[in-house]
Amino acid sequence: MKKIWTILRLIAGPLAIIFIDVFLVGFPICSIFITLAIILYMIPKTLLSLIIRKQRDKFKGNLTGTFIYIGVVVLVFFAIWLQETIAANQSQQLVEIIEQYHLKHNRYPDRLEELVPEFTSNVPSPRSFFPKFSFYYSAYEDHETKKKTHSLMHFKAGPFQKRAYSFEDKKWTDFGD
Repeated sequence: MKKIWTILRLIAGPLAIIFIDVFLVGFPICSIFITLAIILYMIPKTLLSLIIRKQRDKFKGNLTGTFIYIGVVVLVFFAIWLQETIAANQSQQLVEIIEQYHLKHNRYPDRLEELVPEFTSNVPSPRSFFPKFSFYYSAYEDHETKKKTHSLMHFKAGPFQKRAYSFEDKKWTDFGD
């Protein structure tokens, strides 16, 4: 029973970090703090346990824990990078679908739902993992000029960074970087 508890303690922290950073927030909040803890605490503690004779029996455990958390941080950053890559691809595909709509109907759609089912079977999500952020599509009409502008936006890393595409300007703009 003690061995099972030790294993659970060893994996509970890393799993919580992965869950929070990748699936809940979509931004490496915990991983940034863990990286600081690795640099400022775990590596020195591991090295000291190798140098100090009374602590040598703890070296293997300290080294294992340090490498587990280094692996978790690398995994979190990789998963978030992968989400951003998927979001960029999904975004570009949706832009191309909207442009096809524009070519056929000589106007941009007022809502993304107008693309279904003629141009796509469903409106994709910019992310493959939780949190499932949605695309935000805007068809805005200036009341004075009667000119319509259309844009597509999605969140990048967490709720802090956004990426928007202007259909009139035909370009992407990043906000919050």
